[in-house]
Amino acid sequence: ALLNNGQCVAWGSPSQGADITAVNITAVKAQLEKGVGATQIDVELTAKQYAVQEKWQTCWKQSHDLAVEIKKIGGLVDNLEMDRQMYTFKKVMELKKRQLLPDTYVILASAPYKDLDSVEVLSYAAALVEALGGDNQAGDAKDAFHQQVLRGEMTEKEVKQRKPWRIAWKGKVTAAIKIYSKNYRRITILTVKGGPECDWERDALEEIQQSFAGMVTDLNIKHCESLGEVSSCLNTLSAAKQEERGCIVQ
Repeated sequence: ALLNNGQCVAWGSPSQGADITAVNITAVKAQLEKGVGATQIDVELTAKQYAVQEKWQTCWKQSHDLAVEIKKIGGLVDNLEMDRQMYTFKKVMELKKRQLLPDTYVILASAPYKDLDSVEVLSYAAALVEALGGDNQAGDAKDAFHQQVLRGEMTEKEVKQRKPWRIAWKGKVTAAIKIYSKNYRRITILTVKGGPECDWERDALEEIQQSFAGMVTDLNIKHCESLGEVSSCLNTLSAAKQEERGCIVQ
């Protein structure tokens, strides 16, 4: 928690769309000191980011010093995350019963880490693509490359100014296309709608596609608006495995 003039201003940043319920720590401390036999006060904190609410229960205790215990007691994000997790698991199980069409390969190139409801997108999109044996080349600021390589070579300020991850991302995607085009005639690049950085990647993919003109027989880009659209696209690029059709090959 960050303390500022006796106010609790944790759990989010107003600049990122968070509406934070402040707790006057000084007032709570005074209440504990003046209370007849009172040893603790329970306070519920609510943080709202975009349209999502998170709730914590705090227990303020007075002994020699003022201490606080914080426990998360719920919020909409947990429910949304669980729904998406269950949806993705179901779709992954369905996709594992299918296989990509002959001479076809799929690469996930771009997806946001989370959506505007603060629910993960990238990990679930990658799981769908990988369920069919496809490849994930989308990354985020928390992956090993960003954390260990980029931040090991330059300062945080330099990273923000130069945005070196863009060159690295182009290199990853281009290399993946070159590798898989040796074995597959038809390659489909998938993206999932995100923020400004995802928009930049979508535009960059058009340039990458043009650079492979005449080198790859069939290089397509499919821009998806949601995980549901990703799942539908993967279904069109695949067919049920032979054993799933009731035909078992000995």
